[in-house]
Amino acid sequence: MRLLSSLVVLLLALPAQAVTVTILNSSHSTAVWAKDDVELLVASDEFYAESDLPFVYTHSVTQGGSAATANYDLSSRGFSITFEHARTGGAPQADPLLTPTAGSTGSVRFTVDQDVDYQITGMYSAQDLAGRRILFSVGLTEGLRTQVFYSQQVSDQTPNESFVLGGPGGDIGSDENFVEGSAVGTLIAGRIYRFDYDASLHVSPDATTEPATATGFVNLVFVPEPSTAALMALGMIALARWRARVQTQG
Repeated sequence: MRLLSSLVVLLLALPAQAVTVTILNSSHSTAVWAKDDVELLVASDEFYAESDLPFVYTHSVTQGGSAATANYDLSSRGFSITFEHARTGGAPQADPLLTPTAGSTGSVRFTVDQDVDYQITGMYSAQDLAGRRILFSVGLTEGLRTQVFYSQQVSDQTPNESFVLGGPGGDIGSDENFVEGSAVGTLIAGRIYRFDYDASLHVSPDATTEPATATGFVNLVFVPEPSTAALMALGMIALARWRARVQTQG
């Protein structure tokens, strides 16, 4: 029995089956942008590329007092994106591209080579005494249109707003604050998925002289199935317990 226990411990210590994640060609697009209250053009940086994993990258942009930075860490363990934003004060314009803003957005299309559980987490928190618009949305889509998960949170008037993915929405109507699907579930091998996010600060709906900053992150974590060895170990435990019960009853 002692030998069996040692073997079970050894088997359970073996790693889970590795998941191979493939980023699809010309489908990985990300962007950061910033606009202050002086310049007429939005400063932005974006790229569309096929990425080998692991993929680690940082890009940023600055325009006057407005700036945005995003950090990417994409691997077969999951996708992690963090961001930092700062916008100046100013006044809303008829053309949104002329209104002070800062943000990050991205879309990653990928496949997995085996069924794998996923978990999506995220948050976006502003330091904004005036309480102007803050938006945070995260989505997971299968194929072209099948929404697996989508969360959108928006506030227009709450100072220092903070959003946690899946938590309460912002201070405007339910048509702009909602959650659909599940942030945990299973991805099916061979199917095409798209992971999207959008986090941004805006001077809207009213003018303000107050600047604002925000930080946040989104994570899509892949949880591989237990290895065959680990499943064998669990079976051995169940068998040993059954035999012990039979012997006791006998």
